[in-house]
Formats: sequence, C-alpha cells, structure tokens
Amino acid sequence: MNTNSAVKSRRHLISDVDFSTAQQALELAGLTMNPERSQRCAFKELMPDIYFMRHQGYSFQKITALLNQIGFKLQASTSRIYFHNFLDERQDECIKHLNRKIQLLDEITKKFNEPGLSSVAEKIEAIIGSNQKILD
Repeated sequence: MNTNSAVKSRRHLISDVDFSTAQQALELAGLTMNPERSQRCAFKELMPDIYFMRHQGYSFQKITALLNQIGFKLQASTSRIYFHNFLDERQDECIKHLNRKIQLLDEITKKFNEPGLSSVAEKIEAIIGSNQKILD
C-alpha cells in the first residue's frame, strides 16, 4: 500500500445527501436551540449574585460547593480566579445588584419588626408584594 492510498483509507468520507442532511439539521438547531454555556460564561453571568454572596461573607469554598450542587464542576481555586477575572468588567453591575439586595434585606428587616403581621409567611408575602420592583 503506498502512502497516498493509506491517507485515503484513513479519511472518512460523507455523501452529499448526508452532508445536506447535516447542514439542514445544524441550521435548524442554530435557529431553535439555546446554546449551552461554558462554566466560565455561566459564572460570568452569575457574577452579581456571587458578588453579593462574597459581600455576605461566603467563602469561595462554600460558593463553589453550591455551584457544584447545581451542575457546575469547579474547584474553589477556579471560582476565585473567575471571580477576580470578571470583577473589573462586571463591577458596576455587581454593585448595583448588591445595593438592591441590601435594600431588600433592609425592607425585610423593617417588615418583620412591624406589628400586625402574625406569621412569617404573611410577612414574606407582604414584602414581596410591596417591593416587587426591588427584586427586578
């Protein structure tokens, strides 16, 4: 067997019909499916909440454990690296989110100290109902 025929035998060929089918399937998938995110991209999108957790005193170990429970596969050191890599880029958004969360926590504290609401569930319902704009 010469070199040219050895190369040809290692190549996997696809028919025009199969190529056309693959092309149509990929085109349709590109229009209808949401792309999966890499862990890095998902972490970046979650930065405002992760920033809030760090502000509340959660360690990277705890944050990573939580993320891993919901499908991530990260080490705490990777979370730390991602956090510091994305912080400059997302800091303004993270601070706004932090301020909204702090405001919400203040409202919750005030509501729980108000007389007239007998149960925790009623208090939480009242907070969410009257402060929906804070959650957004």
